[in-house]
Amino acid sequence: MQADKNIGKTVAGSGILLALIAFSGFPIGDAFIKSMAGDWPAPAVAALRFTIGATALAAILAWREGKAGFQISRPWLHAARGMTLAIGTITFFSAIYIMPLADAVAISFVNPILTALFSGWFLKEKMRPTTWIATIVAFGGVLIMLRPNVAAFGWVAILPLFSAVAMAAMLILNRMVSSQRSIFAAQFYIAFWAAIFLSVASVIGHSGCQ
Repeated sequence: MQADKNIGKTVAGSGILLALIAFSGFPIGDAFIKSMAGDWPAPAVAALRFTIGATALAAILAWREGKAGFQISRPWLHAARGMTLAIGTITFFSAIYIMPLADAVAISFVNPILTALFSGWFLKEKMRPTTWIATIVAFGGVLIMLRPNVAAFGWVAILPLFSAVAMAAMLILNRMVSSQRSIFAAQFYIAFWAAIFLSVASVIGHSGCQ
């Protein structure tokens, strides 16, 4: 029993470390996206990003797993993952085009709070009292950050919140498919569907501007 607990702690610690490494790279990518403001519309930038990602992941998946890697069950669930990612990306890119990057990122930090709440509601995962306390304190900080931004930028400051909700939903959906296929397959299908939805959004946006 003690060995199982130690293994669980080790796995959880490794997961936290991987998450920290991943999240530490996001600000760099966000800074690049911010530098493109005015050159490309947000949906087009996002569509290009995930098209390149999906193409690279398809090559890796084919190399590692062959045709079997592209065989999945419940494709609608992967399409839903792609849609939440597309919505979250468009709203966040739109936010950093308009708002200071630091403010948009600070408001979007409500994402872990929502993810913790959603995991309890939809996945029936129990939250410890310390997690509830941290969630409440963090949400209070988001409200403090949001109020002056709404005054300065108008309701466009809500965009990072929309992005946070979509990304939290995406994480819950990711959890639901975590046992279906390999990591490469899961990453490919979410990038594939996100690229499709974002490309459609780009075409509609371009047509509406003409």
